[in-house]
Amino acid sequence: MKRLFFAYLFIFLVSPGIILAQDTMRLDNRKKWENMSPQQRHEIKQRYHEWKRLPSDKKENLKRNYKIFEKLSPEEKRTLKRRFEVYKELSNGEKKILQKRLKVIKTMPPEKKQETLQKYKGLKQMSEQEREQYLKKSPFWKSLKKNEKGVFQKFYFPSQKNKRP
Repeated sequence: MKRLFFAYLFIFLVSPGIILAQDTMRLDNRKKWENMSPQQRHEIKQRYHEWKRLPSDKKENLKRNYKIFEKLSPEEKRTLKRRFEVYKELSNGEKKILQKRLKVIKTMPPEKKQETLQKYKGLKQMSEQEREQYLKKSPFWKSLKKNEKGVFQKFYFPSQKNKRP
């Protein structure tokens, strides 16, 4: 018991700023909580319980993804957020199409994957007409079914009206 007491005393004396910062953080969080609507509080509670139920490997994966996201530039974050919004609105069938095609890219050898990403970046910089002409000649684009093309247009080229089959 004495050891525990001395350990706490040592920690308090060595790092009072940490303890005070935690108290301030708790107070700030309490104020934020009190300013939330009941619906917001309910959502946070639900998400907290979902988090607690996740297996530890999924939690670690989410933490790792969050750290990666935090390192992105503001432009990359906006693009990712927009794609997530588009993805949420896709039907289950469209999501499967996208996942299937993205798996192909993931399994490519590094040099082929890099080449594919460079082509995509080039497409993003083209005008809509130039992109239209390029895609008409592309073996990849020709291999897609009409609904697959629609999914890719929604996901990668949102400025378009998604008219092109």
